[in-house]
Amino acid sequence: MLKKLALMLATATVLSACGTSGTVVSSDGTSDKLHWPDPQNTSFNKDRGTFPDLGSLKQIRSGMSKDQLYYLIGRPQFTEGFRVREWDYLFHFNTPGQGTNNVTTCQYKVLFDNQRFARSFHWRPVDPVGAKCPPELEKEVPPPQPQVIIREIVKTPVRIRQ
Repeated sequence: MLKKLALMLATATVLSACGTSGTVVSSDGTSDKLHWPDPQNTSFNKDRGTFPDLGSLKQIRSGMSKDQLYYLIGRPQFTEGFRVREWDYLFHFNTPGQGTNNVTTCQYKVLFDNQRFARSFHWRPVDPVGAKCPPELEKEVPPPQPQVIIREIVKTPVRIRQ
């Protein structure tokens, strides 16, 4: 009887670790109510998060696999269990004049459908509260046009001696 109870308790513990961090994700990879992990409880890059590559963030699209996301923005900073259907990130952005030390911190959540393809993406400001996530980043400035310098070359006739 005691062995049976211990086995049931161990099974329940293992199964609870297989779930997500609290967000109930539908089969199509959406949710009506998001649960955000505490930003202080990051598992990777402890208490820091990462500064993502902005070009990589712009490439994220619905239908991407976990491997594609991992390649673009790395591993999630929060441990969420086994076979999860959500990934949570803690990202920092350089924002002069805004946030602590000119840095805005945001959480980013990716929800996956039953086939493990990314389907919905969500942002949440951490610091400063109410910030736009991701922040409006400077527009790409087109490279300056090269200056065309035209030189007029005047050829003088060459006299040939006879």
